[in-house]
Formats: sequence, C-alpha cells, structure tokens
Amino acid sequence: MKRPVSYVVIAGTVLVGILSPFLLAKQYRLIDQKGRVILYATSDLEETSTSVAAPSVLPYCSREQVQQGFWTYNQTQPLRYRSTPWEETCYTNGKGYYPTQWNVDDACQLVEWDPATLCEVLEHKTLGFIGDSISWQIFRSLKYLLNAEPTVERKVLEEFKCCQNTTIFWSRSNKLALEGAQQMIDQYQPDILVVNRGAWYDPDDVFFPQLQQVLPLFRTWLEQNDDRVFIWRTTAPGIPQCETFPVPYLYFENNSSFLLTRMEQHVESLPWYMADEKRKEFYWWNFRAQNALVEDTLQQVLGPSQQLEFLDTYHWYIQQPGLRIGAVSTDGDCLHHCLPGIPDESSRLLLHLLQRRRTSNMALTTKNAK
Repeated sequence: MKRPVSYVVIAGTVLVGILSPFLLAKQYRLIDQKGRVILYATSDLEETSTSVAAPSVLPYCSREQVQQGFWTYNQTQPLRYRSTPWEETCYTNGKGYYPTQWNVDDACQLVEWDPATLCEVLEHKTLGFIGDSISWQIFRSLKYLLNAEPTVERKVLEEFKCCQNTTIFWSRSNKLALEGAQQMIDQYQPDILVVNRGAWYDPDDVFFPQLQQVLPLFRTWLEQNDDRVFIWRTTAPGIPQCETFPVPYLYFENNSSFLLTRMEQHVESLPWYMADEKRKEFYWWNFRAQNALVEDTLQQVLGPSQQLEFLDTYHWYIQQPGLRIGAVSTDGDCLHHCLPGIPDESSRLLLHLLQRRRTSNMALTTKNAK
C-alpha cells in the first residue's frame, strides 16, 4: 500500500537541527509563498509499504491506535461548508482551505465521516455536550456537517434536531458545575454525554474536589440504563506562539510520537508564560499531567466500565499548532480552531468511537444468541 506524502515544515521556533537525525539522506528544499522552508523528508514522493498485505476488512482502530495517529493533507477533500468570518480567519488574507485529516497506520481502519452512519448510530437517541467553548466548536462542527442551521452567537445552551429523530445539544459549563449537569440530565435524559472540565484551569486541590462532587451524578445516570455512554473529552492546551507555525503543520507520520513529545515540550516551556501576567493564568503546561489524573479518577469512580470512553482531543489538537484562530489574526487566542478545520476531525473521531462500540455490541449480541 502506498502511504501519503510526508512533509516536515520548519518555521518559527521549530529547529531543523532537532529533526535532522530523523530526516533521510536525500532532501528537497522548497519555499512556499510566505517564504517558509519546506523540507521533504523522503527521497520519493510516495513510499511503498513492505508490510504483509492486510486483510480486506480491518478491525476498527482502538483508542490507543487512534492516539498514535498523525496528520495528513487530504487534497481531494472538497470544502464541506462555510462558517462565520471569525471561524474562517485561517482562510483569509490570501490563504486557502487546508483539508487536514487524522490518519493511522495500516493495522486498523478509521471510520470516514458519513452523515448516514451517524444517523444510524444515533437513531432515536440524544447526544449531549457539557463543557467549554472547545466542546462548543465540536458541537458546531456537527451542525455544519449535518447541514443544520448554525447560530451566529454563542449561547449558554444550544440544541438541534437531525436525522429525523435525533437531538444534539451543548451546554456551557467551564467548571462542570453539579447543578448545571443535573439540569441537563433532567431536561434531556441523554443517551450519550461528551463531557469536559474545560480549559479554565484550576489547581489540583481545587479541581479534584469539584470533580468528585459531580461524578456520582454521572454514575447514577449510567446505572439507570446499560446503553448509556459517558465520554470524557481530554483537555487540549493552546499553543504558545501559534502564529510562528505553518498552516497546516505536517510531519513524519512514522515519527508522530517524536512530534508529540516536541510539541509537549514547546507547550510546557515556562519562559513564554512567565513573560506576561495574563499568560501565567493559562497553565497550559500542566494540562497533560492533569489529564492523566482525571483519567485515573474517572476509572475509579465510573469504571472500569463498558460505558466509559475517552475522546482524546489532547493528542490530535496539540500536534496541529496551525489552523488556529490567532495564528493568522489578532482576534484569537491560539486555543480555538478555524472551521472548517480540526474540530471536524473530532466529529469524525467521535463517530468512529460510537461506530466501533456499535459494531462491538452487535457482535457480542450475536455471540450470546448462539
């Protein structure tokens, strides 16, 4: 199987010297319209895999396999929709549409975005998002992708109907307050919840007592119906100096773990934060550690359970520093993303998670019936 072309784009604070041990001997140097250096990290424009031929039907990618994915540039993908001027700032000032896609190696398959498949998965169900404005962007992506009429103004509570019998809602909750979560469960009786504490950081001694207060509510909600699913969306940080990175940002797919480490080091570099009082409030450098503690807490309170899942936006968001509102505009924060853009892949990977569960449950039902 031929794999997609790989690029390493070097700009701003990303140093060629860091990557040099990973580059192949023969390189091609290109300069884009903005004067940025592009290094092709392969002597051929396509690589031919030497692996054993894969079976015709591959299993759906597991959580761990999705985490180990990489960004590719899908030039064949058309512009799916138009959003608002604020959301489209990546595509103004002479810049075009950059359809990037999260991909995996050949050992498994990722679901392609398909509205009909989502309608099958969510038939007669209610899907809810409780979280911050990053969760709102995923909710908003779903609205665009499902051709629902998007609202111009961001509200505290939004909902829309789709697929004739499906409800999808988003409730603003930066701190995951108990009262607000209880209200959403009582009002909607959701079948699936995608929940996040938000990018509004609190230190561990404040954050975890609050989390422990609200988790019993979700545990009771799950116990009332075995078909319900609780999905925790991991928190992704903003990217310091995101304007210094190319749009889009592409790299070795076979060294994605290397880039993840480098981007974490970039995000966790303290001097940039210490140089400005407002930046000190972000605490982006501690998101990775707090994500790990949250997962341990969820496993203790809600799991291990077949009803507990994770949407790992941390992994794919941190590895795409470009395509952010703020990278090409002063009206941004290097935390939110442009639409169309990265949140569309979160919509797709949420569909993948739900379809994988659906297929697994169907197989288990068939096995038990024999």
